[in-house]
Amino acid sequence: MIFTFYKANGLDVGESLIEDDQLTLALDIQRKAKEAGCELVLPTDVICADKFAADAATVTTPVEAIPTGWMGLDIGPASLANFQNKLQDCKTIIWNGPMGGACGSLLFITHVYTICIYSRECVPISKLVHFCFIWFIISMEMVQL
Repeated sequence: MIFTFYKANGLDVGESLIEDDQLTLALDIQRKAKEAGCELVLPTDVICADKFAADAATVTTPVEAIPTGWMGLDIGPASLANFQNKLQDCKTIIWNGPMGGACGSLLFITHVYTICIYSRECVPISKLVHFCFIWFIISMEMVQL
């Protein structure tokens, strides 16, 4: 869903997975978070690929510079570090599934997977709010990366 937020804010997201019918919702979420004094943390860089395949060419780029025709598929290293920093003091995490566009695939999940494991170390499982996220942690632990 991160690319839906970016597109709603006028960024070019290339061929990244977006939900066109949720653009207004993304803006509403941002507005409500701001009004409530809640920090909505989104990635600042992403790993992009020219195709969704094991032999894809990849590049890490700021979210404002996704190459035309490419797709964002995982968060980048700067985002990983930022999320790890933000998670240290969290009491509750609300996560709308994987941050990249590769849900259900092992090709482009290295950084998202790292955040999943780190989140579980920072916050008790009872405070992780989203069934997709909990499923992601449980299912991904069975995979050797």
